[in-house]
Amino acid sequence: MPVTTTSDFEGVLRSISRGLCEALSSVLTESLSATAGTHQLRPVLLTKHLGLNKSVASRIARALREPDELRALYGVPTPQGLELVHKAGVEHGASTEALNRLRVASEAYGELLAGFSGGRTDLEAALAGWIPEHRARAERDARRLIFRGMTTFEGTRTGVAYNSVYLLPSETDATRLDVLVVTVREDVRRLRLDEPLPLFQVDASSHGRDWRDSRTRLDGSRFEGSSGRQADPRSLLLEELCSSPLPRLELQPVDRALSVRIAEDALDVNQLATLAFGWRMPALFPRFDETGAAFRHMCFASSKPTESMVVDLFVHADASLPSPPVASINRGTTWDHSLLKTPPPLESRARISAPDVHVLRSGRGGLKGVDVQCAEGAAHLVSAQAGLDLDDFATYRTRIEFPMVNEELTLWWPTQTQPDGG
Repeated sequence: MPVTTTSDFEGVLRSISRGLCEALSSVLTESLSATAGTHQLRPVLLTKHLGLNKSVASRIARALREPDELRALYGVPTPQGLELVHKAGVEHGASTEALNRLRVASEAYGELLAGFSGGRTDLEAALAGWIPEHRARAERDARRLIFRGMTTFEGTRTGVAYNSVYLLPSETDATRLDVLVVTVREDVRRLRLDEPLPLFQVDASSHGRDWRDSRTRLDGSRFEGSSGRQADPRSLLLEELCSSPLPRLELQPVDRALSVRIAEDALDVNQLATLAFGWRMPALFPRFDETGAAFRHMCFASSKPTESMVVDLFVHADASLPSPPVASINRGTTWDHSLLKTPPPLESRARISAPDVHVLRSGRGGLKGVDVQCAEGAAHLVSAQAGLDLDDFATYRTRIEFPMVNEELTLWWPTQTQPDGG
């Protein structure tokens, strides 16, 4: 079946769906007329009078009620289910003409499925591209299956990967923004002995560089202790948000970064741990942009199977955004983050696949979520240590259920326009 363009293929799908639904309607109507004296194609009649099983009867009834041909094809049973309908039609008096039409339509449907290596599963994936609600549900179900498989494969799981980012005017440079970061991993567990448990990465782009050179505590004070790449990562811990007892942590070099991880011998099988870390990066981002078009961004990823990844962005009133932040998703490619200047186009896959960014109610009470237990506690701790008032911040949240391992979520926000005379 030659197909040259997407619109050609959509036309083929609609034609096959139309033929199937018309043939099914004729066979079933004639069969019921001879058996039950009614033309109502309800599932209960199809099971009671024609002997179809509930699954086939329900799928057919939904498909025949659906006015959109692609949605109807999504609900049509497999060829095996259509064979049951053909058999019921033979047994209950459907005409030869109607039965032949169903046979021809079923054969065209079978040829369509044979063109997909994955059969019905691949066809449903293709149809979901035209049906937003099916696409969202299919992707959510697929993510859940991938999560379960990766949990078995990796031998670890995490409940929630939570990150909160605070943007506020720098105390040392009026033209730049300080960034406060809190990252929490809730309910980390090892399901097999000796499996590594990475928590997050910190940049260390220069050989021998101390990752604390560009970081301070949330209150702006310097970290203490030995210097160098192997400086104790416990200095980043926010123990008020951690479970007890704290497992031993270690640093592992990874390319141009350092991975903070739970030591291999520090957590027993199925033993839960929650770890939280926080720091300030002074004067990290420019506060203004003279062109009024520049964006800034931060990227987040989960390196192990995780039930949900949540990112909260807090923006101080003095650093208010000219427009709301947006999210994008990067899969399967490596981005040079230094070259990322603006979000991908709205119609691109990176944006279509990305989760929405929602405005949260201001204040601590607006941070509650079904899967984030630590958000309120983290906000309380940040406000206490950094001397901030949460009512001064606008808050935005985005989240992904069952993020794929190494799937990168990027949060973009526009910079303020340079004020006159600035």
